Amino acid sequence: MVKLEKQTPKQQQKPQHARRSVPWWLLLVLAFGLGIWIGDQGWYRAVRQNITPLKDHIQAKVAIKALPTLRIEMAFADYNELLKQRELAQQTDVVLAEEDDFMPAMIILNGPPPIPVEMRLAEGPAGSLGPDDKWPLEIRTQDQKTLLGMHQATLQDPATNNGLHTWAGRTHLNKRGF
Repeated sequence: MVKLEKQTPKQQQKPQHARRSVPWWLLLVLAFGLGIWIGDQGWYRAVRQNITPLKDHIQAKVAIKALPTLRIEMAFADYNELLKQRELAQQTDVVLAEEDDFMPAMIILNGPPPIPVEMRLAEGPAGSLGPDDKWPLEIRTQDQKTLLGMHQATLQDPATNNGLHTWAGRTHLNKRGF
């Protein structure tokens, strides 16, 4: 038979979590007080001033280069003339451009300086000239300026020419020497 003995209060032990909670609360209060005292010393300003240039340097080295931004600026009257050309092309289902259809504009590529250009709707079918479509534009630079090394270019939605597939094919042919 097992004999049970009754323990006196002195012999009873406190649970382990109750014994450990007092030092943790004390450490938490001390850490909080230490943080307030250190914060009043102002050392964090000096650290922040030294870390900011380091952070900017790291971000500049690691940053992904932004995509080029091309912005077209033109007079309102010239834009309205392009709209008239578009309406005519939609009626005939084809863009038949003439030399005097070019309208003056400025292209800004990744910021100043602007490049003076003449532009018109690109010749071809008028299927991509809807109100929500990206209109193909034929561009000619002026004043002996170039746009990415070109004097003439066509701006169009990459999906028109199968986008990435065309680029991949040309890259492959260039690697093979064609």
